[in-house]
Amino acid sequence: MLISTSQTCSVNWKSSSLGGIMNMIKKRVLIGCAALALASATLLAGAQERSVKNCKGQANEQDCRQSKMAEFQAKHEAKLHDALKITAAQEPAWKTFTDSMRPPAPTAPPEKLSRADYEKLSAPERMEKHIAMQQKHLEHAQARLAALKTFYAVLTPEQQTTMNKEVARMEQHRQGGKGPWGHGGHWGDKSDQAPPPPAK
Repeated sequence: MLISTSQTCSVNWKSSSLGGIMNMIKKRVLIGCAALALASATLLAGAQERSVKNCKGQANEQDCRQSKMAEFQAKHEAKLHDALKITAAQEPAWKTFTDSMRPPAPTAPPEKLSRADYEKLSAPERMEKHIAMQQKHLEHAQARLAALKTFYAVLTPEQQTTMNKEVARMEQHRQGGKGPWGHGGHWGDKSDQAPPPPAK
C-alpha cells in the first residue's frame, strides 16, 4: 500500500483550544513533510484513492483496500518503467527504488484511540500525538527521498527529463490542474503563498 503525499501529510486538527499555535505548527509540519515526499509519493499514487472507495463498507474492507492499491501501484510502476525505458543494467536500481516506495511492514499493530479516549487527552497530549504521527511520516518520506535521489542518479539525462515531466504531470493531475500551490491544494493555505506583485 502506497501512501500519497496528501494522505501522508494530513492530520485531523480538531483542537480549537490550541488556536494560533496549532495552526502555526500545522503549516510548518505539513509543508516540510510535503516538500520531502513530493516526488516519491506523487510518482506512484495515481488513481488508487478513487479505487479504494469501492471497498468501503465491505466485510474485508482492509484487504480490499490493500489489494486495490497494490494493483494500481503495479500499473503505475509499469507505466513509469516504460516511459523511462529502463535498461537491463538499470533494473536492479529500479527494483530498489520501487521497493522503497512501499510502506514498511508494521512491527506492531498501530495504536488507535477511540473518540472517547481522544476527547480525554489534554491539549499538550493531543499535540504530542500529532507530532509523533508526523515524525513517523517524515521519517518514511525522508527514506523515500533518499531512494529517489539514488535512483535518479543512475538515469541518463534524457531519462531524468522524462521523469521530471512524469512527476510534474502526475502532481498537476492530483491537484486538479492547479499545481501544488493552487487554491485548495494540500500544500498549505493562501497564507503560505508568495504575495501577488504590486499593482502598477
